[in-house]
Amino acid sequence: MTPRLLAVLSPFVLLAACGNGQPADDNATLSAEDIAGEWDVVRFGDWQPEFRIGESASRTAFVTFGPEGTGYRLGCNWSGSETTLGPDGTLRGPDDQSIESTAMYCENLDELETEFFLFMKNGAKVSRGEDGQLVLSKAGKELVLERPEQRRLAFVPTIEQLAGRWHPIQTAIVNERGMRGFAIDEGAILTIGADALSFSPCPGYTVAVSFDDAAIATSTPSPEPTCPEFSERGEWVDGEARMLDAMRASPRFEKLAGGQMLMTAGENNFTLRRVD
Repeated sequence: MTPRLLAVLSPFVLLAACGNGQPADDNATLSAEDIAGEWDVVRFGDWQPEFRIGESASRTAFVTFGPEGTGYRLGCNWSGSETTLGPDGTLRGPDDQSIESTAMYCENLDELETEFFLFMKNGAKVSRGEDGQLVLSKAGKELVLERPEQRRLAFVPTIEQLAGRWHPIQTAIVNERGMRGFAIDEGAILTIGADALSFSPCPGYTVAVSFDDAAIATSTPSPEPTCPEFSERGEWVDGEARMLDAMRASPRFEKLAGGQMLMTAGENNFTLRRVD
């Protein structure tokens, strides 16, 4: 059995991500600068993760290469090691079977998680894949990685899929300090149109938007909402105020499992469920 040391880790503690350099020569050996920064897992062996997981809709599995080591997540847990890319294109790190990681239970992923963490520690050969992907190979197994912005494009909805009325069922702030949820009215409805966004707690207020092919709703500069009907309830609830801020900040949308959508703008994240 592989020994595991419990540690409270964060990708921001493990290392500081740096750069998103892209390789220029497909035949040249990759350098640390070429791979630096964040990469999402597309495939590990035969396992292909969802892009997002859980109520917070956080990225399911990813790797971050930094100047002093490598951080990684699969499913529920984080790990990392002093693994760096050698001049021959091979990851070099601690050659042992111990793992330092968080220790949350992740259904059906425990064995895969251990295998993935050990795979990342030492000995994987790094090469270029198709369309800017990275391929890590070790002992007959492959890990395929892709930059998050490229990976996201596989989950972009059309305006026809977005149009309609949505209820924010999960709301969260995600930033370098971690994640925390915030409240929003259970009856609040976000209406998405082809050229406008509106939010039921602030009736009569709309934000003009223009959608592009990446499901980013570029917002036309809009005045501060006043919402006298809602303000009668007292102080603004944090969730409603953050939704109105997000509407005016050119939010982006992604498809989630079960027909749900993720709306993000800066540190504000909203998981949406269709209500019509």
